[in-house]
Order: sequence, then structure tokens, then C-alpha cells
Amino acid sequence: MIELDVLKKEIENNCISHNLIIFKCAKGSEFIPHQYAMHLRDSYNYTIQHVDDVSELPKASLFDVVDCFDLTILTLDKLEVPISETNNKVWIVCNKIDTKIKKQCDDTIVEIPKLEAWQIKDFINSYCENLTENQSNELYEMYKNNLFRLENELFKVNIIGDYEKVKSQLYTDVSNYNIFDITNAIIRRNRVSLCNAYHDIDCIDVEPFGLLTLLISNFRHVIDIQLARNATDESVGVSSKQFWAIKNYSCGHYSKEELVYIYKLLTSIDYRVKSGELDTSILVKYIICKILTL
Repeated sequence: MIELDVLKKEIENNCISHNLIIFKCAKGSEFIPHQYAMHLRDSYNYTIQHVDDVSELPKASLFDVVDCFDLTILTLDKLEVPISETNNKVWIVCNKIDTKIKKQCDDTIVEIPKLEAWQIKDFINSYCENLTENQSNELYEMYKNNLFRLENELFKVNIIGDYEKVKSQLYTDVSNYNIFDITNAIIRRNRVSLCNAYHDIDCIDVEPFGLLTLLISNFRHVIDIQLARNATDESVGVSSKQFWAIKNYSCGHYSKEELVYIYKLLTSIDYRVKSGELDTSILVKYIICKILTL
């Protein structure tokens, strides 16, 4: 078993001793490996890919072959097959581990306990340092059960710089989604949020053509930044704040081929809608299903 405090120090100093790490997370604490990965990306320029199946993980090799990504992350509910050590860094994030697998992989497992209230509040205050205690408590009470959503809302507050200006937009029923939530979930390849949004899609007030327009614009910016060697805010045509946000939060979730495919898909949908070939009443579901099947 890997000790959590030891692993945390290794990640902070980029001296990780295990290529394969299996995070067994209490419900809700999957956010911790996400934070660790973001630290490696922001502090040490790690390139990260997210995969959806064990078959997509880098394969073990007798030679010193390293995948083009610095870190590969697989998120699933239960780990039921053995994972072999590779020359690449691989993280498995799960809530359960089959008993036999747990015995075989015990020296690569780190257990993440349920997050305490003080830890979540500390995260809120460290992310947005200018919040008052009442504002911090309000955010905690509203989003404590959905830390990925909390991070999205804190990001909005940080960008605007004034909690009161965005407060009315934050306090909606967190079981509901809006057009920006769906856009962010698609751009950041958050399958959990996408599935939840799809489940509630008939109750969400989303203007189909507005979603399509937002996605085309956002993916164009991601392509311009992720696939260019020396992209700048001026070359992309966005503000410096927008450039920073896109580069740090929206890039790296899809490969080059996937980005090209998605952009072509969205522009073809745009044409089909305008030509009357595709009914806008099914447009939102159609887009989500297409992205989920990638």
C-alpha cells in the first residue's frame, strides 16, 4: 500500500516512485487525483490523456518505450482486471477494487478517504483568496457534494473577480445543468457530467443552435492553442485571461485526431441544421451522444 502523505510529497516535488498508481477513492474524493494531475500539468508541464477503457492504457514493453503522454488516467467505478506496470506513468482512479486484484496490486494502491468539510473549505479559500467567510460557506453548502462543479464555479468567480457579480448565476439547483455546464463538460471530456446532463436533458433550458455555436467557437480556440507551436492570445484572437483559461482548462482532453474529427462533425451539423436536414429538437441529444461515443 502506498501512503497518501508520501505520495503527495512525491507529486509536489515531481519525484514519483511508481509508474502505476491505483487510487481507491471514497465517493466524492475522486477529485484529489484530479488535483494532483493538474498540479503536475501546471507545475511540471505534464501532458495528460484520459482514456475510458483498460485496453487503451499504454502497453508494457521489453524496450524503453515511452508513450507520447507523460501521464495516462483511467477513471472507472470498479477495477476488475489486473493492470501491469509499464514504462509510462498510469493512474487508475476507481471507487472499488476486486478482492483478487487488490491482493495482486496492493503495493501500487493508495486509498483516498472521504474529504472532510474543512478540507473542502480550505480548497475554496485557497482557490479564491478574497472571499469572505460567509461567501465561502455559501459555496460550500451549495456544492460540497460535487467538487468538480465547485471547481467550475470557483473558476467563474476568479475570472470575474467579484463574487457578488456572479452570485445570481451560481445558485441554481446543482442537479440542473445549463448551456455552459454542457459546453464545459464536452470541452473537458467530463463524461460523468455529460451523462448526468443527458439524463436531465428534457428539463434543461438549452438553446440548441446556441450550444452548437458555442462548441464550434470553443473547439476552434482549443485547436488553435493545443495544436499550434507558439500560440498567443493575439494569434488566437482572445484576451489574455481567456487564453490562459483555455490553455490550462480546455486543452489536453482530446488528441489531435479527435479534435479534428469533432470540429468537422460540429461544422457539418451546423450545415445540416441550416439546410433543414437535422431537426433542432434532437440536436442537443445528438451532439452529446456523438461526443460520448468517441
